Amino acid sequence: MHLFLLIVLSFSLVGCGKGFKKDNTLPEATQVPSTPDQYTINQDYLIQLNQYRVSKKLRPLTYSSFIEDEALSHSRSMALYTTTFGHVGFNRRCKRIKTKLGPILQCGEVVAMGQKTASLAMKSWLNSDIHRQELENPDYTHTAIGTYKSLSGTSYWTQIFIEK
Repeated sequence: MHLFLLIVLSFSLVGCGKGFKKDNTLPEATQVPSTPDQYTINQDYLIQLNQYRVSKKLRPLTYSSFIEDEALSHSRSMALYTTTFGHVGFNRRCKRIKTKLGPILQCGEVVAMGQKTASLAMKSWLNSDIHRQELENPDYTHTAIGTYKSLSGTSYWTQIFIEK
C-alpha cells in the first residue's frame, strides 16, 4: 500500500511539470492595497469638516449611520449609472431620513464625481459658492457621506445634511 501511494505521488509531481518550484512569471506583490471602509471614510471626513466648521465659528455636525446609508445608496446609483449624476431622488432621500429619524427642519445635499479622496471632494465643494453654503449652513446638525467607485474607477460622492 505504501509503495502504491509513493508511485501515485511521484506521477502527480511529474504531471505538474515544474513540480513545486516557484513560478517566476507572476509579480512578487499581487495584493491590491486595502482601501478604507465607508465608516472610516466618514469619520475621517467628519473630523476634517468639523475642524473647518469650528474655524468658521459654526457648530460641529454629528454623524448619522442612517444618513450614511442614504448617501451611499445615491453614490452607488450614480456609479452604476442607474441614475444620472446630480440630485435626482433628493426629496425621496430626505423623506426616508425624516421617516427614520423623526421630524427634521431642513435637508441638504452635495454631490461630487472624480475626486480620489474625501478631502479632495470637500475641497471641490468649498471651491464652489453654492456647495460651500451647504457645508457652512449654521442650522445643520447631522451629516454623513457615501462614496462608491464605478467599474471605470471613478469615485462618486454624496453628502447629506439635516437640521434636527
